[in-house]
Amino acid sequence: MAASKTFNIAGLGTSFAIIEDAKLRQQFSAAAQGIMPWANVLGLSATEAAFTLCDDWHQQLLSYLRINRDYLISEIAQIDGLRMLAPQATFLAWIDGSGLGVDSVQKYFEDKGIGPSPGADFGDSRFVRINFGCPLSQLKDAMALLKK
Repeated sequence: MAASKTFNIAGLGTSFAIIEDAKLRQQFSAAAQGIMPWANVLGLSATEAAFTLCDDWHQQLLSYLRINRDYLISEIAQIDGLRMLAPQATFLAWIDGSGLGVDSVQKYFEDKGIGPSPGADFGDSRFVRINFGCPLSQLKDAMALLKK
């Protein structure tokens, strides 16, 4: 587990594993030796604050992300050849461009001035991935470019 993405503290490197079984925990610790960095005080403090003091902020974040997700679903549905799978637990939109009739869905987006993550990196070049964990204004700009 980690507070990294939700609370934007990934750079502090404070992830953790809860392993009740002592033998398995020992094996995990041995396997991680020299690979996993030790947590630092700033990372520990930030993680504690995230998990104990930020419930209101977290709920507001989830509401904002739902607004962005719903906006993106609505806009993508209006573009012939595109279909967005509605994510339930992430801020990453998986957009199916197989209906566009183009050789490269990635190039189609890039030619319009949008730089999504290539679906090929995730196993399917007919898709692109867009992060909607951003200001709504950026999504609106991207959709305006996409609709040109």
